[in-house]
Amino acid sequence: MFRNRPATALAVPYRNDAIVLERNLSPEERLLFHQAQSGPTMEELHAWLARQFDQRRVEPNSALGGANPFDYLTELDRHAEELSASPQDWMPWNYRQTLDGVATPSGTAS
Repeated sequence: MFRNRPATALAVPYRNDAIVLERNLSPEERLLFHQAQSGPTMEELHAWLARQFDQRRVEPNSALGGANPFDYLTELDRHAEELSASPQDWMPWNYRQTLDGVATPSGTAS
């Protein structure tokens, strides 16, 4: 689907979540919807990331190789609207740079 454009893949679950909210689905229905609609894209993204490491296209000390997954995912969750609007700005290798220019939900700089 995204063919070496992982930023495109990141937009899929957020777009699908907007649909879920619009339809007012229950948590169980939301899960099933995401499994069906977002799952294949997330599997492709996972495979792409695995290939980056398997083919040694990522340096272990690079932003992608050394990004703390928990911090990264936490920031994606905190900035879901910004992520949805510009997924390319929220990749593991550039999200810290993006955070420098974005206010946190409490209104203070990150």
